[in-house]
Amino acid sequence: MSPFAAHLYQLRQRLKLSQRELAEQVGYEQGLISALELDKKSPTDEFVEKLVCRFNLSLVEIEELRKLARISQRKYVIPAETPPEAFHMLHRLMNALPELQLSEIRIFEEVLSLREQRPLALKSVNGEEGRPKM
Repeated sequence: MSPFAAHLYQLRQRLKLSQRELAEQVGYEQGLISALELDKKSPTDEFVEKLVCRFNLSLVEIEELRKLARISQRKYVIPAETPPEAFHMLHRLMNALPELQLSEIRIFEEVLSLREQRPLALKSVNGEEGRPKM
């Protein structure tokens, strides 16, 4: 289940609304609410904004809702400048995703955190590590 699907379900429960009632209040069909909660559809920006406008959410809740919608998208566009090796890695990762253990996910997160902490001078334009280009 995506983070947005879980959050939408929790939000609806907190508001004490049925799927039908939530759908009516934001101007959508009940089937869409069901599909979003069952993670069969990804939320659109329009849907998220209607939720934000309709309910009295705090700024923190609004930002969290938008973030969860962003990271819960099922389709991503790979940037054109991505090296071929990354395509191979992404293919392997996509095949492994459904069976990844939490410990394995944490390892990936740690690797990405290390990459983000690298000094700027070590990040070259083409993404290779090493000395700054002269």
